[in-house]
Amino acid sequence: MARPMRTCRDPRKALGQAKALSSPIPRTQSYNLVACTSYDAQADGWIFSDFMAACMLLKDRNVNGDFYSCFPVKEHFQFLASQPSAMNSIKFGYFGNKRADALYEYTRDQFHKGDIWWSPVRREEIRRRIENWVSQKAKAAKCGDVVNIILLGHGDPKRGLDSGGDFLHHEVLAQQTAHFRSAVQVNFILDFCYSGVFKNALQDLGRRECHVSTSADADNQSWSHNQSGSGRYRNGRFMTALVESFTTTPQITIQDLETYIYNRLTCNRSPQAPLSAPQFYSGNSVKSTDSVKGLFFRDMINLSSHGRFSAAHRKRVEWPTTNQTIRRRLGNTAGLHFKKPFTAVSKVVKDEIELCDVKFGYPPDMGVYSQLSSAAPDWRGLIRNLYWRARRQSTIWNIYLLLFERGFIDLNALVTPIELFSISKKNRHCRLHTRVLFECFPRCHSDIKEKDCIARLATIIVRGGRNYLELFQTIIDSGHLGTIDACGSIALKSLHLDLDRHHNLQERKATWTPDENIRPNRNVFGFWLPHGLSVQEARHLTNSGHGDCLIRFEEIERIFYETEGIDEASLSDGSSEEEVDPEATIDNLEEPPGDFISACLASEDDIIPSCFHDLM
Repeated sequence: MARPMRTCRDPRKALGQAKALSSPIPRTQSYNLVACTSYDAQADGWIFSDFMAACMLLKDRNVNGDFYSCFPVKEHFQFLASQPSAMNSIKFGYFGNKRADALYEYTRDQFHKGDIWWSPVRREEIRRRIENWVSQKAKAAKCGDVVNIILLGHGDPKRGLDSGGDFLHHEVLAQQTAHFRSAVQVNFILDFCYSGVFKNALQDLGRRECHVSTSADADNQSWSHNQSGSGRYRNGRFMTALVESFTTTPQITIQDLETYIYNRLTCNRSPQAPLSAPQFYSGNSVKSTDSVKGLFFRDMINLSSHGRFSAAHRKRVEWPTTNQTIRRRLGNTAGLHFKKPFTAVSKVVKDEIELCDVKFGYPPDMGVYSQLSSAAPDWRGLIRNLYWRARRQSTIWNIYLLLFERGFIDLNALVTPIELFSISKKNRHCRLHTRVLFECFPRCHSDIKEKDCIARLATIIVRGGRNYLELFQTIIDSGHLGTIDACGSIALKSLHLDLDRHHNLQERKATWTPDENIRPNRNVFGFWLPHGLSVQEARHLTNSGHGDCLIRFEEIERIFYETEGIDEASLSDGSSEEEVDPEATIDNLEEPPGDFISACLASEDDIIPSCFHDLM
């Protein structure tokens, strides 16, 4: 029996469908203010410590803001140096069970070297700066935007927040808040004595889009922790609980946040310790089940690798094949062999080889092993090969951090070892389909032959077993892998439905049981993405976004640039690759997306530089 001829739809409707499927989540913006209004160099060090933690709570998530402080840091370091224990750092919180390491630490050397992430403000000006900031953002914020205001200092039940000796009154702040547009979410975190007075004033305002957290009620003080072994008051109880609540659970809700803080502050640590009474208020539009990160950090998208106190953002596109400077340099074989070995190159290559299981004989690495064992190794070819493999992984690392912060994956992704050499029969179907989703992105599709890091990310995503469609939309919005085209959008939606249809959540949980027999040291040459860590190592690595794995990659990159004579500044403009035009790829959107997927799997374009062919 002949198949009936398919009738094509109106192409304009098809185009509209494609754009609807591929359109990103509406962009919103966050405006963030953190202000420390304390000014006593001897007594208020713990308040500046809380200020430091509040700033890092934003900066560690690559969320920008305005950070104002009138605290005399220089005089405070002089005071610490004069103490019997001669302290030279400001610390916040504890990391680990031994309580030996601070969660955040700022040293006197950092201060003297100019490592200042906040804007120093004269104490006479701090109140005016805060009021001006709120007034300006009330005019600038648009519908859907978020305004976060975090204020720390000393409070007075009648006069308000002590701001450098002047006072910010609760009625003034409430009046300014009333000027924000109705669809702007305004959040307050107020950490000072009698801050409940401000909560009452903001609650009386009756604003729907508002959330307020205070460290005390209208009639009581808020307290710092007891003195540490060195004699300092390291941090306040409220800010400690707040930071812990944000970092403990990726998808913490408003109710979880309030319950956690309340329980921490109302729990007596000793019979003599005074209790704090935190207060909370949520407007009618804020639900107790709302995500805290969705409420506070709606624009938290682009995460970068960074150290504890410096955000050295990698502004260029990491994927090597999208940068013509890198491609031309790697494809040039002239003068490739050198009689004199490069000491630095040989060291970094051998260091990477030591992490591999040479005896196991992973086929893609055999050419590397053979070249290294020859009488005259091609050091330049080896470092090019190593860099080509290593650089693409930094994009995957940034995507992992993004998905972790958004709650799509958890720490188990780093704790569970990943088999890099083979795919088990249990996870072959889901991992293959998830990898195909990545091939809908132009930067992944062009590099399909180099799929180790893509397969790793696909494995992590499938193990997580959480909303695929929102997860991939988040990756699209981040721009890490380029702009997905119209056909890719349809394939993405189809595969999402296919995965949900064949594998419910409980099945995925059962399927991706960690294989404890996998040895993390069975590594692929140049593969630096971490896996098989302890829970503590994974938590530290994820919280800081920095670690030995990234140091490994940056050393490989440094040696490669030196060897090739490449100026890193020349790569800062990102990709020269043209984006795909959605209108040019939707000739027949009624065709099943399977055709597009098959084409992705069949089209393995040979874009590997010629100098790699003998080494791959």
